[in-house]
Amino acid sequence: MDYEFLRNGLDDHMEFQKHCTLFLERMRHSSSFELVQRVKTFVNQFYGTQGSAEEYSHVIRDFVEETSLSLRDHPLWRDEGEEEIKWAVEGVEKFLMTKLYKVTFFLPSSTDEEDDEKFFTRVRTLQFIQPKHLDIPDRPLNKIALEMATEELAYADSDKMNSPREKLTCILNCITVITNLLKHYSQEKGTGADDLLPYIIYTLLLLSPKHMYSNLRFINRFRRESEMKSEAGYYFTQMESAVMFIMEVQHRNLSLSQEEFDRGMRSSEELIQSGLDLPTFVTSSARPKRPHSSSISAPDTTSPMVARRANVIQEWNKLQRTHSKSGKEKGEPAKQWNGPKLSDHSLERPRMSTGRGETTDPATLKHLDKKVLSSRFEDMTVADLRQMFTNYQILVKKPGQHELTEPIS
Repeated sequence: MDYEFLRNGLDDHMEFQKHCTLFLERMRHSSSFELVQRVKTFVNQFYGTQGSAEEYSHVIRDFVEETSLSLRDHPLWRDEGEEEIKWAVEGVEKFLMTKLYKVTFFLPSSTDEEDDEKFFTRVRTLQFIQPKHLDIPDRPLNKIALEMATEELAYADSDKMNSPREKLTCILNCITVITNLLKHYSQEKGTGADDLLPYIIYTLLLLSPKHMYSNLRFINRFRRESEMKSEAGYYFTQMESAVMFIMEVQHRNLSLSQEEFDRGMRSSEELIQSGLDLPTFVTSSARPKRPHSSSISAPDTTSPMVARRANVIQEWNKLQRTHSKSGKEKGEPAKQWNGPKLSDHSLERPRMSTGRGETTDPATLKHLDKKVLSSRFEDMTVADLRQMFTNYQILVKKPGQHELTEPIS
């Protein structure tokens, strides 16, 4: 079956990179000397200043806006149309934020790193949640769509995604995949915000992102306000709402009883403490290529991400079967979606961010035990999973802390 329709409307990162490359080529022209010096001066001064997240946001946005206006009178862009000017402005933002990334995404005075860790821990304890608990219908294409959405969102943590536009694009592409899935099934019934949100929540549970708060706040602080309207702003708000839901969710927001929810939380915590909670899926510094339609297939059930969730769910289901009484009486109607509506959105906004999570080079995975790599998840034992966990720990390398005093050369 051709799944390529799920990628309809995705923003191509390579197209953006192409225009950024053209912008940099123009910046090397002799007539751009003054513009380059202006950016260098701003960056050097920025490294030596201190301020709040809001102050940093205003200063950078104002500089990008002023520089963008000056492009219209620049000899290299004076005769260009609006489309080319728009790409030039994106080039200014990318060029500037690449130079300032260490400061703007790794600010020691912020609480973003702490909030990232809280969110990551919370997601790990909610690994027992399954699609049915979010009232997600059982549809044939759910698995492949969620895998694609997870793949798109995972790019946001790549080292090369160091501008607010690139990180926002990852979020927009993730939700676009889900939207395409819902459109595919829209003949069954109409779809809206309340249909979309459960899928976004489950995508976050699948991925267990390490820097969700940092990425959201980085976008919110430094992406130009004019680019946060319409569809981009709507999708971004949906992602924020999904994060808020995960942080606050209780049994009453799910198709679960209090007893089932508490049992699931205890089961997840026990698995984490025992080491059976396998490490989260992380991206390497090199951005992975999207598969072509001919190579798209069902999700790899041997990946650590899928295996971790499968193991938690399997253990939780075993506990469920040991209890003769369920929190729900037989014949009770299915619980309606009780999660946050779009109007409930109130996720806390701007602070700054620091620290990076671990990454690992996919090429080094060849050193894993051959049995683990060649087996399907269904054929693996708990001992196999423990060996996979041990090998994975060996592979993970934690990079050192970045210096925050390095000026532009």
